[in-house]
Amino acid sequence: MAAIRQTVFVMPLPLIIADRISVGKDLAISTTLTQSSLEQERDLRSDAVDVAVTAMDNILAWNRRGGDFVILGQIEQTTPLTLWAAPSVRTIAELATARLAVDAADSGFVIVLRAFLKQQGIEEERCSWLPLGGVKQRYEALLAGRCDATMLGPPFDDLARQSGCHALLDVQASWPQFPGQGIVARKATMRNRRATLRKYIEAVETSLSWIHENRERALDVLVEAQVPQVAARAMLRTAADDLRPTTAGVDLLIQMRSELGLLDGIAPDYKSLVDVTLLSTGHS
Repeated sequence: MAAIRQTVFVMPLPLIIADRISVGKDLAISTTLTQSSLEQERDLRSDAVDVAVTAMDNILAWNRRGGDFVILGQIEQTTPLTLWAAPSVRTIAELATARLAVDAADSGFVIVLRAFLKQQGIEEERCSWLPLGGVKQRYEALLAGRCDATMLGPPFDDLARQSGCHALLDVQASWPQFPGQGIVARKATMRNRRATLRKYIEAVETSLSWIHENRERALDVLVEAQVPQVAARAMLRTAADDLRPTTAGVDLLIQMRSELGLLDGIAPDYKSLVDVTLLSTGHS
C-alpha cells in the first residue's frame, strides 16, 4: 500500500472526512501534529514528511532560505483570522510597543500582521516579536498574559472572546482575497513520489466534492470526530470549492512581502510557486 506522511497544525477538513467516508483506502496517511511552521520546514527538508498543510505564504519564506517548495493545492478559500488583544489592550494604538505572539518571525501568517502594522503606521521594530509556535500555543500565551496580542482562528477566537479579549483586526474584512492553507511539498518529493502524491491529492479532491454535496452530513461527521461545532462550521464555511490555488490570493501574498521588503532578487509569481499538475484539472 502506498503511504504519505503529512505534517499539520490540526487535521484538515478533507482528511477528517476522507477517513470517515472511506476515501483513499489504498493510501496509508500518517500525520505529525506540528507546533510551528519552522518545524514543518525542517521536517520537509529532512524528508521526515512528504507534505505539509500550512499557510501558503510560508513557502515564500522557506524558498528565500534556499528551499524548493511548491503549492500543490489550496484546501481552504481563506483561513478565518482575527487579531486578538489581551483584555487590557483595547485600541490599535496600544500595539505600538506590544508583545506580539507569532508562529515564527517570517512565516506562519505573520505576514498579514506585519502588513497591518505598516498600514496603521506602527513601526514593527518597536514591538516585541515572540515566536511561540502554533495557534494553540499563542492562545495559551495570550490568556496567561505572556503576550499582548496574537492572530487566532477557530475555535480559539471564540474562546478568546469568552475570556474578555478584544478583536482589533478581521483579516478577511481587510483583505478578502487572503488565501487559506495549502498543501505544500518539495519539488524533489514531486519528482520522487509523484504517483503517491497523486493518490493523496485525489483523496482530498474526492473528499471536498463529497463535502459540498453533503454539507449537513459533513457537519455531523465533524462533530462525531470531536471537532467543536464552532470550528466545524468555520471549516465548512471556508472549504475550498476545488484545490486549485487562487491567483488573486497568491498574488496578494507576493504583494504583501514585496511591500514589506521581504523578497530577494526577482519576485516570484504564481507559476513559480504553484504546481497544479497533480490536480484532476491538472495543467498549469
